[in-house]
Amino acid sequence: MKIDRSYISSQNTYPYNNPQCIVVHNTDNFEPTANARAHARAQHDGNFRNMSAHYYVDDGDTAYQAAPHSRGCWHVGINYGNGNLFGSYGNRNSLGVEMCVQGGYNYEKAFQNTVELVRQLMKETGIPASRVYRHLDICSKNCPSQIIAKGDWTRFKKLISSGSSDSSGNGNTSGEKTYKPGIYRVNTDLNIREKPDADSRRVGTIKDRGSYTVTEIQNGSWGRLLSGAGWINCHAKFCTYGGAAKESTSKVIAVDGVWGHELTRRLQEIFKTGVDGVISNQPISNKKYCAGIAAAEWSGKLSGGSDLIKAMQKWAGVTADGYLGPQTIRALQKKLGTPVDGVISYPSAMVKALQVWCNRQ
Repeated sequence: MKIDRSYISSQNTYPYNNPQCIVVHNTDNFEPTANARAHARAQHDGNFRNMSAHYYVDDGDTAYQAAPHSRGCWHVGINYGNGNLFGSYGNRNSLGVEMCVQGGYNYEKAFQNTVELVRQLMKETGIPASRVYRHLDICSKNCPSQIIAKGDWTRFKKLISSGSSDSSGNGNTSGEKTYKPGIYRVNTDLNIREKPDADSRRVGTIKDRGSYTVTEIQNGSWGRLLSGAGWINCHAKFCTYGGAAKESTSKVIAVDGVWGHELTRRLQEIFKTGVDGVISNQPISNKKYCAGIAAAEWSGKLSGGSDLIKAMQKWAGVTADGYLGPQTIRALQKKLGTPVDGVISYPSAMVKALQVWCNRQ
């Protein structure tokens, strides 16, 4: 469903949140005007005290986000009993969803809208159906009171499970899909985030549909890239798991824009050519285009070019003659998404992008 994010603020929130679950509430505010938009606006304007939620939804066609996922909201409260999940989950590791119950509302429509919103959040965050809870489950408070009163929580859980990608065809009846470190092939343009959260600052975008090594998983499906460039959402909607990463002695390459022996060796490993750290047999006439290369063997006598450059030319979609000239440089610049001028400067934006790409492999 549509989510209006115009009311997002930090009002009545904690400065840190690491969402591990989704907690569903009812507002229990039966005033006729107490709909989702009114609640989101009141939170945004600072009219709530010691209470807040990430999302508000009602029987209309729009849900409202009132806080970023990266901040904790005041929605769990204190512990009212025993035998619950209080302590395991709270305001700093959850997302709060409030189903509004304003006077005269349509319960079934609000219920279905809440189901749809939670489905969307599950897809976005990777939180499985097994970690979607009632407020009651966390701290023994009678909430979401209207859903509980109608005995509808079992139906709610069935609906979010049947609507999630986690519950189809993998034999996992809980709806939970487990993500783990390893190699992930990216199947779409995918943003790189500074932190493992969809609301975190975007620091880059993967566009090459390549395979990347993830060293750590947080927040359900968020994976830390080996390069240190940031985090990507490894959810099956965006990526395909390719298995555990092979042990490697390769170290992370400095992103300095200079194509030296270290970068050359790493490229030779990736493209499976001979590994000696040298771009061999390059025509001296091309040196003027390659100020940012410090690992080339320049010669006035041509003898077949470099196997590495041939492999990279095939990768970039140009004639594989083994010589690094303006045509090949332009193709590599286009492939890596940097300005296209046919020159490798010192330092070079293209080489920086190539170094980052290598670190992601």
